[in-house]
Amino acid sequence: QAASDLRCAISIARHPSGRPEVCEQGIPSGRAMGGVASAPLALCGSCFGTCCAAGCCKLAFAGEVNSAKGARCVLWWLQVTAFSFALWFALQPPQGLSAPCEWKYSSWLRDVGVCQCQPISDAATAECWSQQLVWRVEAAAVSIFAFLLILGLSGCAKGAASSWPVLKFFILILLWFVYLFVPNAVFDVLGSAASVFAAGFAVMQCVWLVDAAIVANAACFEKYQVGKRENPGDRRPLAWVAGLLGSSALFIILAIVLTGLLWKWYPAGCAPAVCMVGFVVSLVLTLVSITEWCKHGALVASAAFMLFVQYLAWQAEAAYFGKANNRGGPPAWLQLMVGGAACIYLTLGVGRGSSTEPEAPSRDVELAARSQGGDETSNTADDSSSGTDEAPAGDFNLQCAMHILAAAFVASALVPKNDALSHVARFAAWVLAILSYAWALIAPQVLKNRDFGY
Repeated sequence: QAASDLRCAISIARHPSGRPEVCEQGIPSGRAMGGVASAPLALCGSCFGTCCAAGCCKLAFAGEVNSAKGARCVLWWLQVTAFSFALWFALQPPQGLSAPCEWKYSSWLRDVGVCQCQPISDAATAECWSQQLVWRVEAAAVSIFAFLLILGLSGCAKGAASSWPVLKFFILILLWFVYLFVPNAVFDVLGSAASVFAAGFAVMQCVWLVDAAIVANAACFEKYQVGKRENPGDRRPLAWVAGLLGSSALFIILAIVLTGLLWKWYPAGCAPAVCMVGFVVSLVLTLVSITEWCKHGALVASAAFMLFVQYLAWQAEAAYFGKANNRGGPPAWLQLMVGGAACIYLTLGVGRGSSTEPEAPSRDVELAARSQGGDETSNTADDSSSGTDEAPAGDFNLQCAMHILAAAFVASALVPKNDALSHVARFAAWVLAILSYAWALIAPQVLKNRDFGY
């Protein structure tokens, strides 16, 4: 206590003219308060950092997916996360990302990775940063989907689909950060490759569109038949048929309008011939689909296909003839809406033959097995039915492959590349879409011994 009083007296003697520090229990209160404030903050910072690291580690390796729909939803949200970052970077690249490239203590970063775009100072550098950041985040998503696809094809689909769902999102951010240090020339090449994969996704959009239209047609016609059977004199079931005819008429009118606009927008070169060929061929396929010869055809599906063919022709003509005609292609928001609807349709697993999850055995069958085979048979039946909700390997592999194409499609829509490779890919997608639908109408009639699921 004497030593404390002596320190207090010395402190007061050093500041005779100023306001002396108030001594409390022999210790200057200013220093005491500084120690009292800094110690808890240092403790909190240390504990928070440790707890945050431990919590992130626990979170990354936590959770498990036990159903095919759950595995599809994880892939869907992974795609949505990558798309959200890509859209943010496409609209406004964050200024803070270019700040480390300007630090005097990190001058070596100025020619490394994305810093090759130079600090954001004008529209040109902002566009460079935007393109490179979009390609990097979508490349990270493609890397994850490709790795999961490789695991699925190698026989590890169950583990890849069910294990560590949160870790996939952490790896997405980690890969994006690592790709920041990869040279821009690498992603310039990947941007051109994304246009090719995006064309493949356009063909798959056509397949899903036709499938959705056929499902809607079958559902509406079934409602009409049930209504007529239950109430023969009631005219209300005709509303289902009227809805199908009205939807078909709307699709055909929109296809005609879009054909006229394409003829007006792209008069140079062979662009008018492209849109007219697509319209005439799709019209012929529509007429074939409603004949008695094509028993599995549907008017609403053919009408939707007619509109989508002209939409693909719009993309192809804009890629090849857009510069000559001073006209762009479909707006990015329209492309993203169509692609997003296709991804949602794929994720929900709806459609003809898309229910890939095996059905659980009925209660009657299970009871019969128990009565015949005793406890051993009962245990076998329970074991066989316990895993019926797991994600099938084929469905998971298909989901991963389609999300690879979807990620490339997002990159191509947000950062379009108008080079020769993308031009060829767009026209190839247009041709393949027409051929695939034509074959879908003709194949069941030509190959009558094959089961096509109709």
